[in-house]
Amino acid sequence: MNMSSDVPAIDPFEVQRVLAEDQDLRSLRQRFPSLEERNYVLVMNGPDPSYFDELCKGPAKGRRGEVVLVVCHADGTIWLHAKPFYPAGIYRLPTGGVHLGESAWEAAQRELWEEMGLKGEPAQCLGLLRYEMFRRGRSLHFSSVVFRFDAGTAEPHPQDSAEHISSFQRVPPAELAKVARALTDLRGQWQDWGNFRAAVHEFVYEIWSRASAWPQG
Repeated sequence: MNMSSDVPAIDPFEVQRVLAEDQDLRSLRQRFPSLEERNYVLVMNGPDPSYFDELCKGPAKGRRGEVVLVVCHADGTIWLHAKPFYPAGIYRLPTGGVHLGESAWEAAQRELWEEMGLKGEPAQCLGLLRYEMFRRGRSLHFSSVVFRFDAGTAEPHPQDSAEHISSFQRVPPAELAKVARALTDLRGQWQDWGNFRAAVHEFVYEIWSRASAWPQG
């Protein structure tokens, strides 16, 4: 039997990615009914295509999305981190990839250990952020699952040197709006990265501003 060349080939990775995300969402929705879902459309029009190119390589590396860690100190502040190659003064929420065959719940706990040297289960899943990104005729779909952890008075000590984390600082949740603005103000090779990273900081700030199920310190 001759198969029509008009029928697109099935990408096994994409099938597994979608099934894994659906299973993840069912589990998270059941456990956290207040989980919020958002959709974003981002036009990546910065002068440097390298960040978009790197995101596009994610599926080939077995990365089907990411988790965002909102780690709260006992006093109500939130931990941010920086890396030595970031623009001066830029701190942001820690993130990490979700591997194929790994749930977002599992990835969040693994990343909490690797990036901060802390152990524990998430206190809350704040939301799922879905991105559709475009750059000069190409498109990419990406997802971020946002988890809140309560870390008490514990201090972070990164366990994975490959993360290249150079420092941490704590900020009140109200400062996340300022962090988002600093990210969107980035230009040059950091423009696309900054616009993408700003979205989750705006999201967490919005959730906090409603003061629902949020530790106050």
